[in-house]
Amino acid sequence: MFHPLSLFVGWRYVRARSHKFFVSFITWTSVAGVCVGVAALIVILS
Repeated sequence: MFHPLSLFVGWRYVRARSHKFFVSFITWTSVAGVCVGVAALIVILS
């Protein structure tokens, strides 16, 4: 089964346990921010 290291590490922080809720929240907020930024760049440059 193919599991690249970067995806494994990222998935580990995304699926943080309840006592690591803050890390999971920051991770999802960062992912959402990057997605919005990329979408804005695509719309502006097209």
